[in-house]
Amino acid sequence: MRLLFLGSDSPQSRATLDALLKAGIEPSAVLMHAPTGAHMTIPLLTGNRETLSRIAARHGLPARRVSPSRLPEPASTRDAEILLVSCYPARISEQVLTRFPGGCYNIHPSPLPAWRGPSPIFWQLRAGKPHIGVSLHAMTNCYDSGPLLGRCRFPARRPLSWSALHARAGRLGARLVKKHLVRPSARRTPRRQDEARASFQPLPRMRDFEVDSRWSIEHALNFIQGVSGIGRPWVRGNTGEVRFIQSASVAAKHAPGLSEVGNFPFADGVLHLIVE
Repeated sequence: MRLLFLGSDSPQSRATLDALLKAGIEPSAVLMHAPTGAHMTIPLLTGNRETLSRIAARHGLPARRVSPSRLPEPASTRDAEILLVSCYPARISEQVLTRFPGGCYNIHPSPLPAWRGPSPIFWQLRAGKPHIGVSLHAMTNCYDSGPLLGRCRFPARRPLSWSALHARAGRLGARLVKKHLVRPSARRTPRRQDEARASFQPLPRMRDFEVDSRWSIEHALNFIQGVSGIGRPWVRGNTGEVRFIQSASVAAKHAPGLSEVGNFPFADGVLHLIVE
């Protein structure tokens, strides 16, 4: 099976490619997102020195950057049977999706059909889910809506970070690829997603980073730690003003009011917050 890998310099893409290679699954080539700004649909965190191109180079794999408008790349896709996508932050055209005889598949970090869209881990944390889902699905011209090959999940346990959560999702996605795509005996017919259970969430806005006092302490801490990599969680101060959270920990006891250093009540206890 000749597999073409399409991703970005995001934690999820890097972790997926690394896990595939460690499992002995070697893509025929690696295509990486070339940032243009206009096509971005997924929030990326790309500050790590490790890049897809460096991972590919260590294994002698051809790799190049390509903008969405340049897909497909005939030279790269000529002999590939399957396209595997992991955190490619742009829409992929139907022309690309029909080029691969074995199909096109995407690793999506949510338990599809729930939390379709560009930032599913954010919305799972916001909903207070104790686990993060990962799905492997066939790609169609509708976002995250293609038939499912497999799903799994992992616990959202602290300490959390945006990078670590996406890297874990990428590694588990590689396991799904090995289980459902690489082993012919285990390959099964993808099953249609249940549209009655489907949901779609957009990119988060500033108002979506508000930490709600009706949440449990566990919910609030997971959210604050998990999303700080792409935005600034905040609470409302004593007079309703926005106060950005710098750090949070469980408070020993409640002291009313919120200042630069203060205690903030939640549904089942109190968090000690440092805000600005």
